[in-house]
Amino acid sequence: MHNRIDDCFARLRKEKRKGFIPYICAGDPTLKRTVDLAFALEKAGADLLELGLPFSDPLADGIVNQLAAQRSLAAGTTVRGVFDCVREIRRQSQIPIVLYSYLNPIFQFGAEKFHREAEDAGVDGLLILDLPPEEDVKELDRLKRSSLEAGPVHIRLIAPTTPARFNCNLIAAEDRGAEKDLGFADRGRIWNFKSQASSRSRATRRRRCGRQRDCRSYREARRQTGDS
Repeated sequence: MHNRIDDCFARLRKEKRKGFIPYICAGDPTLKRTVDLAFALEKAGADLLELGLPFSDPLADGIVNQLAAQRSLAAGTTVRGVFDCVREIRRQSQIPIVLYSYLNPIFQFGAEKFHREAEDAGVDGLLILDLPPEEDVKELDRLKRSSLEAGPVHIRLIAPTTPARFNCNLIAAEDRGAEKDLGFADRGRIWNFKSQASSRSRATRRRRCGRQRDCRSYREARRQTGDS
């Protein structure tokens, strides 16, 4: 089932261009201003909006996002308030919205209720920073994209250092039928990433072998000259 994120990336591929995806923390400085900022960003050309759900211990973030979350919480921002903020945006805009969150606020709110209310508000995707795929357990099954027939899609963080087996086996397997686009990275791009990662691994191994040969040659030369 496609949603606004799928449609957005299909359009970007058709237009052969990159997407402009800005991030703002909801409630910084206020939720009303967040709605205004969302409209301004869309007018400025944003293709998709990342909306941060403020959390008291954003350990995966830098100082800028940490201070933004701190200001938002000090202003009284809550999960329900962020959902109401999304509803206000939806009154005038259909820009895809991804909630950027940590797992704790979702647990505190109730995982199923969180997903249900996020969908009702108009949220298209969830990026949960501290829920890596390999640590999903049965109790978190509601948080897996494969367990959702509809609602916000789950978006995984992929870095050049992410093992290719996680990208292909875990992420692609969680796609709905492994045939649809996968949030920010479609299946073809994942397989392309695997090929690139394999090439980098081979190149790294070659460099290591070369350094090892150089070290052996150096040690042999020192022994022959009598250096210690």
